[in-house]
Amino acid sequence: MKHKIALNRLGRTSTHRRAMMRNAINSLILRERLRTTKAKAREVQRVVEKMITRAATNSVHNWRHIHNYLQDKQTVAKLMNVIGPRFAARSGGYTRILSIGNRRGDNAEMVLFELVERSAPPPKKERVKRGKKSTENNTSTSSRRTSSSKSTSSGKK
Repeated sequence: MKHKIALNRLGRTSTHRRAMMRNAINSLILRERLRTTKAKAREVQRVVEKMITRAATNSVHNWRHIHNYLQDKQTVAKLMNVIGPRFAARSGGYTRILSIGNRRGDNAEMVLFELVERSAPPPKKERVKRGKKSTENNTSTSSRRTSSSKSTSSGKK
């Protein structure tokens, strides 16, 4: 019987699990979207929901409490200054888990784990298409290569 089992160990030691959770939470806060397995997302969701609830009230105590877990000033600053106020009016349910299918190698169920109210993504930069170089440049470089290769090949003998 599975009595008093508080969390999924995810097949890792406690230190590895804590580091993995910290990295996943940092990535989620910075990028506001994460692609991971369902089991990991459900465990991260438990912790992140509590952190966003704490970040809704901006106090030194909450800053220190969140920084104690995340240990990254940039992530804590974004959580407290951007994400916390964004979700201040909402009472829970800050994240969503969307199923995206199974992973090819081991058939693990993959999900898209994201914040419900995401900021607008930055505009994508347009790619500059490069045309073919002019034939004058190509012939001059090829003639240089052949002349230099002839001189080096004769110098080696």
